Amino acid sequence: ASATPVIYPLSLPDALPSSGGIEPGSITFPLYRDLVARTLLVSEAAIAEAMALIHERHRRMVEGAGALAAAGLLSFPDGFRGRTVVLVASGHNIDPDRFRTVTSRL
Repeated sequence: ASATPVIYPLSLPDALPSSGGIEPGSITFPLYRDLVARTLLVSEAAIAEAMALIHERHRRMVEGAGALAAAGLLSFPDGFRGRTVVLVASGHNIDPDRFRTVTSRL
């Protein structure tokens, strides 16, 4: 028998404790709420895999946040099959030693 997943309500600020949540007056969440049709949840391993793949294929070292779109594509390829997809990989704000540590776990 398979277990029924338990889904807890989680607000975007709750999900971002390390970044301090959403700052007062921010336009980020209203834009997200009004324009984003679907959100994908990806694993830390998928993010590390995306970081490594971007580096391998494009010789760019991106931080985890910059590799999120690629991680979503790698984790849910069927959702994008047959479609034109453009990914933005940004954020070179990662120490080279930290990058090697994260991507060497694969």
